[in-house]
Amino acid sequence: MEIKLIDKSNFTRDSLKGFRRYQEVKNVYRLKDGNMTLVCNPFTEDWNAARLLQKAEEILKGKYVTYCAFEKNCVVGEIMLIPQLNKGRLIIDSFHVSSDYRRRGIGRSLLEAARQEALKRGAHSLYASCCSAEETINFYSAMGFRLSSDPIPSLVKDEPYDLQMECMIFKEKDYLKSIMRDSVTSFTIRRLSEDERQTALDLAWAVFSEYESPDYSAEGTEEFRKCLHDEGYLSGLHYYGTFDGEKLIGEIAIRPDRKHICFFFVDGRYHRRGIGTRMFRRLLEDYPNETITLNSSPYGLPFYQAIGFAPTDEEKTVNGIRFTPMKYEGRQVPGKPTERNERIEESVMKELVLYIHGKGGNAGESEHYKPLFPKCEVVGLDYQTFTPWETGKEIREAVTKMNAEYDSITLIANSIGAFFSMNAGIDAMIRSAFFISPIVDMEKLILNMMSWANVTEKELEEKGVIPTSFGEDLSWEYLCYVREHPVCWTVPTRILYGSRDNLTSYETISAFAKIHGAELTVMEEGEHWFHTEGQMRFLDNWIKKGRSNTLPS
Repeated sequence: MEIKLIDKSNFTRDSLKGFRRYQEVKNVYRLKDGNMTLVCNPFTEDWNAARLLQKAEEILKGKYVTYCAFEKNCVVGEIMLIPQLNKGRLIIDSFHVSSDYRRRGIGRSLLEAARQEALKRGAHSLYASCCSAEETINFYSAMGFRLSSDPIPSLVKDEPYDLQMECMIFKEKDYLKSIMRDSVTSFTIRRLSEDERQTALDLAWAVFSEYESPDYSAEGTEEFRKCLHDEGYLSGLHYYGTFDGEKLIGEIAIRPDRKHICFFFVDGRYHRRGIGTRMFRRLLEDYPNETITLNSSPYGLPFYQAIGFAPTDEEKTVNGIRFTPMKYEGRQVPGKPTERNERIEESVMKELVLYIHGKGGNAGESEHYKPLFPKCEVVGLDYQTFTPWETGKEIREAVTKMNAEYDSITLIANSIGAFFSMNAGIDAMIRSAFFISPIVDMEKLILNMMSWANVTEKELEEKGVIPTSFGEDLSWEYLCYVREHPVCWTVPTRILYGSRDNLTSYETISAFAKIHGAELTVMEEGEHWFHTEGQMRFLDNWIKKGRSNTLPS
């Protein structure tokens, strides 16, 4: 099998003649309260000769970047990509493997070609409007796709029953190191002068055009453009900017009399680096104990909620501008003065290392990591619940509060603590992560435990909960949950794994690391529980090595 970039030299109108799109579907996923639920909805999908010819002609027109899988000069798989990025995302327009060639790794190989294409184009993720068939969604989930937090409205309108999914892409170790190195980069945050105002407005327009305009109508985009040239609107605004050297990479503009933020933008190449949070903290130094308001775009809503803003009303649309009114209740910023010298100064990052323990552990274990991070605050979290839906909520609420107080959070998570963390929806608030013996495929672990206990799925479904001789209760509700909520983790992560881990196989952990762009370190003869003197020495050295590219030591 060979993957080729398609052009007229290797593809003709007849290239899809033997292709079989055929798919017989029994169950589909539907969204309910933001969660995927399986429902029975049988149907059959297939392409006739006319549709195959139409597909071939679409490929030949050159509108898409297309890769095909060839087996003995026959096309057995295709993936078509829209070359124009949407908010930094490369969109998969079409992706199919011929029915006789499925389950041979062809789909995975085509996705890898798409990932490499996305990297070449500077995209940060792949996006797909996915057929809701159970098998299709399970495949995308296994490849690292998750429900998009920012679905593309036109695709939702065209295919209302599709699931809008996306997957972060990484250039593996090089990307991981560059992201982690950014956390120690010295960015300057200061008030902007009047002469720098136009540079700030140019940045606002550039970021708006790429990330927010796609959510707006033509009327809304034009209305925003007019705001940037309306002296009456711009008059009296105070601007704050973040600089990487001499380059302006972020800006906030506030109307001081009303304490209302009018502009808040960060260059897309610097997203997810704590810059927006740091700028807002700098703003709070000049507005301590004040209530601050803003109108959030759909794209910015999750970020504003993460730094402490809360909606005060439903989403509105005025002159084509979609926004949600939000408010930040003023309070003294921890560790920050209420009076400050107005000279230009460099912002110092306030770093947190958060430890989340495994089963039978406790927050006190975080004490071990304090000497390893002497310039950071290190805290442990004691969760009180033990299911992913409850513990994930606990972790998310705690991290949200921490995120409002710290410029950057690094996560250390052990065993099932890593699994709970990946189910907590905290990706956007975590800078980087160290996982120690993480549980990365809970469904497989549960099925293994069922095998050890000689319990069938039918028995578990009938009884609901079955105790075992090795001290673990098997739960049908738990198994169903992990199947309906596949793990997706977009945080730059380092993993420490023991070769004698009895809960997770090397094949499982290595597959997870590859899909999620994580850096995997294996300790020969290491166990799931790192506890001996030699194991702890290996763990500490692993932390120190990773820390040198992550946080101040």
